[in-house]
Amino acid sequence: MNIQKLILPAAMSFAGLVSFGAQAATQAGIEIVNTATLNYKVNNVSQTEVKAEKKLQVDVKIDFNLARADIAAPNASAEIDVAGSKYYVMGKFNLANTTNAPTTFALTPVNGDGTSAATLGFTGTDYTSLADTKDPVSNLFKLYSSAAGAAAPATELTGNISLNEDGNASNTTALVWVLIPTSEIKGVDQDVFAVQLTATASEVTVVGETDPVAVTDNVGQADTDTVQFVFADDAQAGDNESEIGNATESAWDALFLAFPDFEVTDPTDPTNPNKNGFLKESKVIWDPINEAASPKAIPGATVQYTIHLTNLGSENATDVNIADAIPANTTYCNNTAFACFDAKAVVRDGIDAALTYKDPETLPFNDGGVIKATYTTFPAKYTSTITFTVTVD
Repeated sequence: MNIQKLILPAAMSFAGLVSFGAQAATQAGIEIVNTATLNYKVNNVSQTEVKAEKKLQVDVKIDFNLARADIAAPNASAEIDVAGSKYYVMGKFNLANTTNAPTTFALTPVNGDGTSAATLGFTGTDYTSLADTKDPVSNLFKLYSSAAGAAAPATELTGNISLNEDGNASNTTALVWVLIPTSEIKGVDQDVFAVQLTATASEVTVVGETDPVAVTDNVGQADTDTVQFVFADDAQAGDNESEIGNATESAWDALFLAFPDFEVTDPTDPTNPNKNGFLKESKVIWDPINEAASPKAIPGATVQYTIHLTNLGSENATDVNIADAIPANTTYCNNTAFACFDAKAVVRDGIDAALTYKDPETLPFNDGGVIKATYTTFPAKYTSTITFTVTVD
């Protein structure tokens, strides 16, 4: 919208021009007064001075900067508590208002598309070429703000934030946090979750106006006797701004998981703990005809099952529970006469030399036809092996 400027007619010639200078901190709506005076005589007698005055209001210079706060590395998957709920930080962005009016910004977070082909175009001296590989379960983003440089979120936002004008002593900058509940993040070590935050200058408060004024695109309009908007934004180093020269800026940030990882990456190499986090093996170790010499899976044969568990990730896993049901057409066996043994945890011979073996806190046992074991904490780069035997019915 346009705001009518204050105008008085000009008169004759000008003298004593008053100039306020072009300063970024001059607030939108402030009156700039230009006064000319005329003095003259009649028959050498000074006559009444004549004045001509022109008033106008300063236009709105929309100028601000949105950039992620931590340019050295993406956000780590460190759980934080905010108002009694658990969150991960998807993004942290510095928002600085250099507009010459108090400005309200509309904030919109959008999740990355979760494909490894989507490389985030981070530029400048910060981290580059980071691929967005994963999506959260849902985009339940929470927006918070705090003072720039703060260690924790402070105030929940409804999607808008208001900052004071350029030159004000306080509240011209803020740190905007994009949070997501930890329950919405499911993935494995080194997954990347990207988010884009867009800030749009939506309203300004102009001196002399009682209500906020909606930001309007006056590009291409002639200079009139109304307060107009000039979009003065330009690209900032380190930003990935999608729109420059208007009232919108966007920037990317990312959450980088440091998680436990039990994924299977090469099931053709089941004994390699560096490739496979959770694998099952079986072999016939005895039958009633051949005994231990080339045994076959005939009725009465003993079959040994082995579970390989390796945390390939960079963080501990907690409350790890193994459950393996005794398969149909077999019977759990601990009769040593048939080469059977109770379920047990064993070290894999020479396979995991680069890893450290960990016994389960609750040793393997047969619980009503289900082999169970529990690890209260399963550290990163640890491995464990559980074996048990059955006989073929």
